[in-house]
Amino acid sequence: MTTAVAGVVVLAGCGTGTGGGEPGTAAGIPAGDPVAGGTLRWRASSDEGCIDPAQVQLRPFVAFGRQMVDSLTYQNNDGEIEPWLASEWTVNEDATAFTFTIRDGVTFGDGTPVTADIVKRNYDAISQMGVASPLGSPVLAGYTGSSVEGNTVTMSFGKPSASFLQGSSIPALGIVSQATLDRTLAERCAGQVDGTGPFEVQEYVRNSTITLARREGYAWPPASFDNQGNAYLDSISVQFVPDGSVAVGMILSDQIDFVTDIVVTDADRIVNSPGVTVWEAIQPGTNTGLATNPKSGPMADLRVRQAVNKAINREELVAATLSSIDTIAPGILSPKNPGFADLSEMLTMDVAGAGALLDQAGWIPGPDGVRIKDGQPLSIEIMYYVPPLAPYQPMLELIQQQLAEVGIEAELSPQTVAQAFDNERTFNFDLSLNGRTRCDPIVLADWFGGYDPELDTLMAAVEAEPDTARRNEIAAQAQRFAMENVYLVPTNVWRYPQAYRSEVQGVVFDCANVPAMSEVWMSE
Repeated sequence: MTTAVAGVVVLAGCGTGTGGGEPGTAAGIPAGDPVAGGTLRWRASSDEGCIDPAQVQLRPFVAFGRQMVDSLTYQNNDGEIEPWLASEWTVNEDATAFTFTIRDGVTFGDGTPVTADIVKRNYDAISQMGVASPLGSPVLAGYTGSSVEGNTVTMSFGKPSASFLQGSSIPALGIVSQATLDRTLAERCAGQVDGTGPFEVQEYVRNSTITLARREGYAWPPASFDNQGNAYLDSISVQFVPDGSVAVGMILSDQIDFVTDIVVTDADRIVNSPGVTVWEAIQPGTNTGLATNPKSGPMADLRVRQAVNKAINREELVAATLSSIDTIAPGILSPKNPGFADLSEMLTMDVAGAGALLDQAGWIPGPDGVRIKDGQPLSIEIMYYVPPLAPYQPMLELIQQQLAEVGIEAELSPQTVAQAFDNERTFNFDLSLNGRTRCDPIVLADWFGGYDPELDTLMAAVEAEPDTARRNEIAAQAQRFAMENVYLVPTNVWRYPQAYRSEVQGVVFDCANVPAMSEVWMSE
């Protein structure tokens, strides 16, 4: 049995930063006392159309949600799990039962207390939301319910779920009030969310602005935070600025203070700019890459998937279309993710080898350069969602050219976020540009669950293994198996650069590089 009492359970190193201070510390904080007051001007590229932390999936909105809700645990930037709304916890021998002691004195914005019973109701509700909670419900796979005894709540699972402790830290599993649970999902999306976080929704105008106001009486952040009371900021004002180059110009000219989603094509404009700090941290989870569809279409043939992987010149992709801070992917998982396995030897370009594989699969060169089989061209679509991944279009266009060199015709298929995720879920695609973030090797199952029974078995073994070292060994086997079967064609290490003006002090990022704004104060 594992117990944590006002301490940490060490998992493994997660995302770290190369800009803006040391990981897990208040980035860029100077000598002197923090100053209360002021409004942080925060830019996001687009509106997801929902602000409920349990329902969102785009990274800026995950970050907004983090300011509104607290979770049972907190995973810091070093990957350590700290107590938060839970003061301690125990895990049974086979990781099927997790008992949390709920911290005393915590209240929601409406004044009602946080109890073990309301925590149970939150988890029951999220487990029933299904696809409506795209980040929360996968964490609760196998959840069979919770039991309450005094100020403790025990979450039970029908199968080993070693990753659940880490999952209990994510914003999607943040705790909300009973009044919030009683509202419709649409009402919650519109901003009627009452959490325990340091900020509350004051106004949400879709496709225009979000205003978060400081909540008075906040006194229960993770113990590692310097600020143990109310947030310093009076408010946070979110502006939607679709054009990344315009947003960079705005932060350089002091029109906004914080940019969460700097696109790859704009990163070089802002790195090392005076008056601006850039957090260049690598994202945990998977690397950016092209997910393949092994269920139908041309990509159902392993030889075609292998040919696509061999046709890709990753060095050219990064050098020609990405930024100076980007690097080629050395495997499926991020180098900063627990359980990362270096699979660089499986990611070498081999145009001749790609052609030979396609020959073996029966795809012969056609008169126009596109291979054919049974009179049909080897034509595939590369799906990507817009606007978030629109900046990757130059990279995708270069991939088109590289695939054309081996006789594969690739068409780009931009889709909405909702369309793309639904098509991935139903295997209605050929290739899909994407990535998944979670500071745990189980992210493989979050993305590739259902791809292959053998891979599912390996990931089940990861979930059943309580020992971190052994768990990572099994995760490495799973990564190699997934790469041998080319369920992902990794392209580049997923970095998520964020920038803030030098007046913004005390920024702290968690393992997924989500900022905690309760620590932030404005020096001017």
